[in-house]
Amino acid sequence: MDSHEEIEADIEAEEVLTDVEVKVRVVMSEDKRFTLALRRPSNDKMKILADDLGELLNLSRYALTFFFKGDKVALNERLGDREIGS
Repeated sequence: MDSHEEIEADIEAEEVLTDVEVKVRVVMSEDKRFTLALRRPSNDKMKILADDLGELLNLSRYALTFFFKGDKVALNERLGDREIGS
């Protein structure tokens, strides 16, 4: 004997946020330092962020070095994998 109970559920789609705010501290020289806040998709790789920053700073992405919590971040890493951003 198969008895199935019908369940009524109110399903409401919630917006899934996939963008993160990344704050980047840029140190060009001892006298030239500033912070940039960028909104990026959490699936973006660091190389995309590096391309955007390189364009702003007139540098190649390979001229930039990224650190997060004291560790160097590779260009092929994703923001979300390192939980970079808020």
